[in-house]
Amino acid sequence: MRQHLCALAQTSSKRLCMSEVGFSGPSPHSHTAVGAALDLATGITQDLSLMKCDSWVYWQVVEDENHMEYIKQNWGLVHAPFTSGIEHEWWKVTKQYWGMMHFAGIRPGAKVLDCN
Repeated sequence: MRQHLCALAQTSSKRLCMSEVGFSGPSPHSHTAVGAALDLATGITQDLSLMKCDSWVYWQVVEDENHMEYIKQNWGLVHAPFTSGIEHEWWKVTKQYWGMMHFAGIRPGAKVLDCN
């Protein structure tokens, strides 16, 4: 699918941007689960190498901690309570955050090198 989209964009002289992307991973709610981070890294790598997108945007960086616990998911790079009136502000950084940091330093014009 990614390669087909890349070919279509090149034929039409269009640039591709991957946006509104998010990963939850196979694990129940956990700030230390690596599954979502691995899914994120795989998705970004495939989008850059196969789809050759010019930009990549994570959908919603911060997610509501209470909701993530309730639905037992790991969406978002950071979890924080969205409830007003809490006494102390806090947040939890997930493994996805650190996975995203491996790609955050890529700048326009950078070359993606194939390796296998």
